[in-house]
Amino acid sequence: MNNTFNRPKQTQNWEALPITSRAEALNALKKNDLAKISRQIRAILERKLEAEKERLTNAFLEQFATACANILELQRKDLLGRISFITITVLRTHIIVKDYNFPIKVCSEHWWLDRNQQDVGRYDARFFFTFYEQMREKLEYERHKYVGKTIEQDVDAALSAQIGYFLKYIAQIARYKINQAIATDTFQQIKKNANVEIHVGEYLDQYELVSGISNLPTVNLLPNQVNHALTNEITNEEPDRESISKEYFGVAIDKDFMRGMDIKPLSPEELKGQQPVVRHVKWSETFESTVLADYITTSTVRGRYHLISDRLKELCAIYDKQQTWMPIIFINQRRYSYVYWFWQPQTIDCLSEQTTYNIDRTIKKLAINTKDLASRNQFIVATPIQKMIVVRLDLAESMLRRGFIGFKLRQVALAKVEG
Repeated sequence: MNNTFNRPKQTQNWEALPITSRAEALNALKKNDLAKISRQIRAILERKLEAEKERLTNAFLEQFATACANILELQRKDLLGRISFITITVLRTHIIVKDYNFPIKVCSEHWWLDRNQQDVGRYDARFFFTFYEQMREKLEYERHKYVGKTIEQDVDAALSAQIGYFLKYIAQIARYKINQAIATDTFQQIKKNANVEIHVGEYLDQYELVSGISNLPTVNLLPNQVNHALTNEITNEEPDRESISKEYFGVAIDKDFMRGMDIKPLSPEELKGQQPVVRHVKWSETFESTVLADYITTSTVRGRYHLISDRLKELCAIYDKQQTWMPIIFINQRRYSYVYWFWQPQTIDCLSEQTTYNIDRTIKKLAINTKDLASRNQFIVATPIQKMIVVRLDLAESMLRRGFIGFKLRQVALAKVEG
């Protein structure tokens, strides 16, 4: 069966579209183009899903059995207690690099707040996300109708809401033979709490129930709720406990956005002042006609500073309530003003000797020691010639889920402990 889409004819008259602003272009891209493309691609996927149901469910059974065997082995070694949740965890940090082998995570009754949650296997979701890539390719083609008003990152932002459909399709396959999967001797031998739930879902977010009676919220978990629970647990119990997640990502600037900006360096006097910093800045016409980045950098005599948009600052402030924020107001040549904020999380001395460098001493692959990170979800790592922002998995996923632009996430290596 052909599971590809038909590309629109090149003769389509895109210039005739009555779109006059970026807001109108984004609205049309999401509500018209994406809605149509999504229906078309999902119809093809559903037909293909029915045709290959047996192969896909058998693949699920095999991968689920491997995860169960790993759980049992961890419990036999006293590395894992009784479990309550098994989740095929669809990570956006994997999707952006086209890695569709998603982790199968297991948790206690504390769910994502379990600090001993483990990755016990992988689920290969390439079949499903081939169709996601088709959606993206077709939407990127349609985007060119709105020349000068949209950018490539708008496609990923628009597709963000489509992830829920793919959770449903994976869960549909898992449910087909889940009774067979949980009837195996391996699963029965696993030490479990009274109710075991099996999910397909995002990390700290929406999920589809495959098996069990769920007592969990059916809506997205709010970052402030999760972080509040984490903060209270750490503050009231063990301040030096290891972070709930062992995955971190460096935030790198997307230089395509910076090319359109001309920002003069900030002086030490400006940074010491009590009033917001005001800076006149020149944007190129091309840059201003597209969009402002959510993450940019600016220089001072003491190095580079990280700046984030109002919207991204709101999210980061939820995750780190101890951080202080200082605004900087940019005024362009048209007298429009834009508020950014200095992103200044705590600097942690965690740079590992296992970090690798380019010839110019910039970072090639960042490696960090996790011993002193505790519950840090955002922090600065000072390297020989630059300061890098690093975010924890939950914040990285939240940033991608909300369609922020102007940055790239690069996974950080965790230093290997010798001996």
